[in-house]
This record gives sequence, structure tokens and C-alpha cells, in this order.
Amino acid sequence: MPSGAPSEQTRNAVTLGVVPMPQSNAVKNLAASVLTKIARRIFGMPFWLLYVLVLGFCLLQNGLAVGPQTPGLLQASTDITVNPFIVQRGDEWLLSSYLGPVLGYVTSMNRSILSYFLLHVIVFLVCFTMLIAVIRRSSGDFAARCVTLAFMLSPISNVLFTWVGSPDILTTLLAMTVVVFSGNPLILGLSAFLLGTNHPEQGLAILVLLTMMCIHTRRALNTVKFAAVSMGCLTMGILAVQWWFSSHNFDVLFTRLHYFVMHGLFPHMRASLSNPFALVFSLFNVLILFVAAYVVYFWKKDRVAVGLVVYSVLAFITVLFTLDQTRVFAVITFPALVLAIISPSFARLKGSERRFFEMVLTICFVAGILLPRFVVWNGAIYGSVYPAYLQQLEAILAPRAG
Repeated sequence: MPSGAPSEQTRNAVTLGVVPMPQSNAVKNLAASVLTKIARRIFGMPFWLLYVLVLGFCLLQNGLAVGPQTPGLLQASTDITVNPFIVQRGDEWLLSSYLGPVLGYVTSMNRSILSYFLLHVIVFLVCFTMLIAVIRRSSGDFAARCVTLAFMLSPISNVLFTWVGSPDILTTLLAMTVVVFSGNPLILGLSAFLLGTNHPEQGLAILVLLTMMCIHTRRALNTVKFAAVSMGCLTMGILAVQWWFSSHNFDVLFTRLHYFVMHGLFPHMRASLSNPFALVFSLFNVLILFVAAYVVYFWKKDRVAVGLVVYSVLAFITVLFTLDQTRVFAVITFPALVLAIISPSFARLKGSERRFFEMVLTICFVAGILLPRFVVWNGAIYGSVYPAYLQQLEAILAPRAG
């Protein structure tokens, strides 16, 4: 056979329609080159430009919407000295999330659903930006970029943007504050106290799981102090709300516990397991690749990976008995993701190890642009709020068309 003639293997590959290996390598090299350029752009651009772009993309992808609990919480904020649900006893369970109504009442942003909505948007933008700035100063630019990207790529961005006015924004911000300022007893105690006034059930779950994670990972030298301060102040927050209700004769008869007793646990579990594969993917969405890489890489190097797995498994078991599975899981587990990212073993990565995780997050970023954030609620899949926008627009235009 002449030296320049194609081999029999190459001729057979062309005949069968198989792409020869050199072309396959070219495609791989092109993909790697593109991803490398994107990674350099993400981790090389000015930090606050990335931060603004991420929040802008979250807004574009998810939209902004009022949460279904918001009208009831707005009603509670009109006058915090009376029980607004004396006639509607079935809505009294909303009163256990009293921090939002108190903020609305104190700031006078309780005049309309729009003002109450804007209050939560402003609180989120100011406090989340401050927390990211603190993370950047204390744990470094790399960790701050990773937390920002994790927020965008996990379902927490969908939850907070599409349930504005619900307790979720305040719970997430307070839980992040507990993680970031875990070594400051004053800020830790204040954050735990406010968690007790905002959502005591989720606050208790978050603090218990964080304490277990600290014990398991041996990351906190003073875990007992963390547990005592956080749990004690959470209890004080719960008692403060109960004292306020008692002193103003609220006579609350229907709490979240009554809600679960009335509906039972097994209907929620059946809903959770009705779409199991979608539910499992929805827990982290495209960020699951980063979580898996983190756990595999640090499994034997740092016990924080083991703690993250235990935390996530216990959180998943908890949400099996709730109606809004992905939403609750995202709110409970995002503090653990922040803790894992700002841990010294990850935040101080250098060289090839750091470039590896930059590439993993870049792949997640590209996938996150193509794949929308979605949540599973009562066994059904929900995404952005744009269909609801169109439905409202149709309702507005329908009478005019008639």
C-alpha cells in the first residue's frame, strides 16, 4: 500500500459513517479551549461585575414573583398588635413567621402587596451583598465567586426570586449569617434569635444540622459554644413571639404542627415519591456536578465532604414529609454549601486543584444557562414565573378584547 494512501481501518470508518479519531480529538480540544476561555473570563473578570451579571441572569431566568404566603403575611403586618386571622383560623400558622410582618409594620412598607414585595427585595439585595463582601474579605475572592455561582446554579435562586415576601429570603440570609459569623457570639446569637421569630421549624433544622456537621467534620473547636448560643437564642426568639401573642391576646389555635397533624405525613411522602428522579435532580439542579466533584475530591482529604453528605441526606429525609420538597431542601442546605465552600481546605486551593474546580463550575455555568432552574412542589415540576405573567396579561387584555 502506498505510504500516502488511507489505511483499511480509515476507509472502513468512513464507509460506516464513523468520524475518524483525529476529528474527534479536534472537537474535544475545541470544547476544552472554549471552556477554558469561559473559565478565565468568569474567574478573571472584576468580582463585582460577575456578581451583578449573576444576579441579572437569575432575574432573567427565574423572573420575580410574589409568594403564595405573601398576602397573608401582608395582612398580618397591617397591625402587629392584633390577630388578623380570628375569622380565618386556617391561616393562623402563618403567624409563626412573624419577622417579615414586623419589618413591614416598622418600616411602613405594608401599605400594599407591592411595597411589601419591594421590602423583601431590598433586604435581600443589601444583606446578600454584604454577606458576599464579608466572605470575599475573610475567605478570599475564589470562595466568594464560588458562593455567588452556587447561588445562581442551585434551586435557591429560583426559590427566593419566585417566592418573594415569604419567610425564605429572611431564613436564607439569617442562616448564611450564622455560618459566616459562627465565631462571633453576638452576631451568631442575634441571627439565631431572629431565625426563631422568622421560621422556627426551619431554623431549628438548620442549626441542628450545622451543629452535627461541625461535630462530624471537626471544623469547630468550640462546637459546644456554637450549639449553646445558637440553640439558646433560637429558643428565646420563639418564646419572644409567644410572649407577644399572649400579651396581646392573639389566642392562636392553628399552628404549623396542627397543619401537619391535619394533613398527615404520608400524603406528602407519596407526593414526594411520585416523581423521584425529577425530585432528586431538583435538589441541587446543575450544581449537582460541583457537589459530586467536591465530595469525591475531599472524601479522604477533609471530613467536611462527609459532613456535607450527612447534612444533605438528613435534609432530604426531612423534606420527604413536606409539601414543597425542593424549596425546603434548598433553604435548609444552602448554608451547608456556603460552609463547605468557605472551609479553609477549599477556599485556599491553589494551582491545578483550583483550576479543576474552576472548570467544574464553568461546566455547571454553561449547563445552567441551557437548563432552567426548577423545583418540585407536591410532586409536580415548576420553573420560571413567565407562564404566570402571561396568564395575568391575558386576564387583563381579555375584557378589552371582548
